[in-house]
Amino acid sequence: DLPVENNRLQTDGLLKVLSPFANGMHRLLEPAVEKRPQTVAEARDGFRVALMAPPAPEPPPKKKGPGIVPLAIIAMLVAGVGAYAYTEHQKDPSNYINVENLTATPPPGAKKVLFAGNSHVYWWDQPRLVAQVVPAGQPPLWFDVFAWPGANVKRHVEMGVEDTIESEDWAAVVLQPQSVEPALPNDEFSEGMARFEKLVPSGMRSIVWVPWARDEKTDIYGVYKASWSGGGSKELTHRLEKGVRSWIQKSEMCPLGEAFLRVRTELPKAPVLDERDGSKATHVGAYLNAVMLYSCIYKRDAAEVTFVPEGLDPGAAAKLRALASKVGEDYKLY
Repeated sequence: DLPVENNRLQTDGLLKVLSPFANGMHRLLEPAVEKRPQTVAEARDGFRVALMAPPAPEPPPKKKGPGIVPLAIIAMLVAGVGAYAYTEHQKDPSNYINVENLTATPPPGAKKVLFAGNSHVYWWDQPRLVAQVVPAGQPPLWFDVFAWPGANVKRHVEMGVEDTIESEDWAAVVLQPQSVEPALPNDEFSEGMARFEKLVPSGMRSIVWVPWARDEKTDIYGVYKASWSGGGSKELTHRLEKGVRSWIQKSEMCPLGEAFLRVRTELPKAPVLDERDGSKATHVGAYLNAVMLYSCIYKRDAAEVTFVPEGLDPGAAAKLRALASKVGEDYKLY
């Protein structure tokens, strides 16, 4: 009988314990909330279902429970399991997130890129989709992923992203901040960016993707009720970009937020955001994301891309590439 709000278990108010226990609970329960699709077909089918089932009939009165002490003990035991799982995942991120490359080993001349982020990185196997859109004639993309549900930049540093950065001679590290942190009125993002950029050695590119703004119509997290958001997706997009610009020193900026905003304005029938939470990308948004990331990583025109994934209309894909190309031109990405 844990309290539920916005389809997520509210554990923080229940477990007033040390932060590792609360973090452990989140890491343990997050996979059940954000079930990452394992195949393209599964992902496509998953986006056709409703967010929640219809309300169940009113249950009969419950018998008297076991009391607060046994419940507290159970809660602490579950938190302990979560803390253990959280610690184990810290030791080896591959235990938790695994996005497969297109080939078993790096192809000759591959461009090696590390993606660091949260569920926006591994949702739709985003790095793999970027590798798929790379046109023939360009170096194939070989990638690794350092991703955690809900993680911000500071947490990546604390979780040991430095070891993964040092593990390979990456051509670039693509950093995806938490979806609203560049706009938040605190020092978390600025401190995280300062620490992160120190980990990226000279000669290795650091690319920060600017998050897109959430959909106002499906604001299940109440983002637009907060004054720092600006009250709408257009203003939040600008604030997110301003936040990234303000705190990067040697990193490059990939304007994904601007691309999403233009699609929602100029191609309003293109469903780039999942209508269930207004934050996650749909397969359409993931394709837009992929061609924009190609443009940022390779410094090439998104219009060069010809690959169209299964389930996406070729005509719609062409419109997305044309818009991404215009964004790249305006931001001088190539």
